[in-house]
Amino acid sequence: EGLACYEDNITTAYQRGGYDSAMRYIEGLAVWQNPDSTECHVIMHALGRAAYETIGDPREALRTMTPSCAGGCRHGIREAYTIEHGEDRAVEPADLIAACEVNSDPQFEWECYHGLGHALSMSLTNEYFDALALCDTLGQEIPRERCYYGVFMEQAYSYDRGYHGVKKYLYPEG
Repeated sequence: EGLACYEDNITTAYQRGGYDSAMRYIEGLAVWQNPDSTECHVIMHALGRAAYETIGDPREALRTMTPSCAGGCRHGIREAYTIEHGEDRAVEPADLIAACEVNSDPQFEWECYHGLGHALSMSLTNEYFDALALCDTLGQEIPRERCYYGVFMEQAYSYDRGYHGVKKYLYPEG
């Protein structure tokens, strides 16, 4: 229950005052003191979803986010994209792959391709062989392996319907 409240509050802060307002909100929380915590990561997923829903373009949304809280914000952006387009399997892997190319920082690329694996798995309703096949379309070995890691991690946690705070999007019936 506490995380849902934080997610709602950071979303509201973003909607009212943008990224800086949302960051001021999270910096005031105790979870910020441990930016590697699961709670911080999940809250930042909510910020990423809000950013994508406002901006509407994964590349532009990714340009505005920092890697804080283990890339939670960036994961949330890809997550929102896949939730929006994944129901009919209308996700364009090329869109998500291109979004990973907006920044050549190694940490950004690691988080981005890892998050891509999560997003592909989610958009394909955890049909992980299909998600891995899309990871295979990445030209280089390192991005491909990072993508695989995201797919496998999503599979490992898919038993928990509340994982990453997306239960309300993927399972609206509860």
